[in-house]
Amino acid sequence: MKNIIAILLFISINTSAQRSGNARTVFTNIGIKTTGGTSLITNKNIKADEKVSFNNFALYYSYGLTASVSYIGMKPKNAIFSIQGEFLRGQFAHKFTKIETESKLIYNKNIDYIIDNKIITIRYENTKQNIFVGLGYKSSLFVSVNEQNSINNPNFYSQKDNYNLVNFYHDYGSIVFDFGISKYNFLISLRVTTPILDINKYNKNPLYDGIYNNTDLNNSYNNKYNNAKTYQFTAQLTLAYRIPFISFGRATSGHDGFSIFKKVNKTYYWGK
Repeated sequence: MKNIIAILLFISINTSAQRSGNARTVFTNIGIKTTGGTSLITNKNIKADEKVSFNNFALYYSYGLTASVSYIGMKPKNAIFSIQGEFLRGQFAHKFTKIETESKLIYNKNIDYIIDNKIITIRYENTKQNIFVGLGYKSSLFVSVNEQNSINNPNFYSQKDNYNLVNFYHDYGSIVFDFGISKYNFLISLRVTTPILDINKYNKNPLYDGIYNNTDLNNSYNNKYNNAKTYQFTAQLTLAYRIPFISFGRATSGHDGFSIFKKVNKTYYWGK
């Protein structure tokens, strides 16, 4: 009889622990991510310059790796909280369709950018609705900046051996907003980034190319370009595929403890 009572007490205590103190899981995911959308580069001086025609918007895409650490518990119901990190390499361009100097030199050009982005996001996911929202910070580093001009002229900085155009740009930060759907191992979201720093340094801008800012060819440059900042905004559709990596806790199909590559049942405790 004592053995039966002891067994019943053990089951009762263990069940209570599962439903209360142990009714939570910390788990991680790792995966790959790609994004596609549009980039908007703005500069008030360029916009006001009647001698310059350009496209603000351009195709933006990126690809890379993602990983997250998440917490799921009994309360709040249907909620997962995550910290997500990403490393994405992005590419975009800035196209000028017509640039005319006071000396009647006319040309067009493309500037192609490659940047590395480190992103950290705090994300809330509702498991019942399969939706999530995120807020984070993106740090962007210019890897390369290449300029293709429609005319050949030795004054272009891009033609000189002692100039690397990437040195005209500095690291900049942006605020990241995410809204999307989580289904199976996929995350799909609409992402918007808003800069908090400009992209150029040394009072430069995308038209600082050795021709347009050359006062012998374009004497009004200094009057037109009075230290206006250049900013980059983006709007993207993102797609990530993730797999479970490490989990610890109870929301793992009844398993209590440490697991590797074991899928977490996000609804294991809801409604219990």
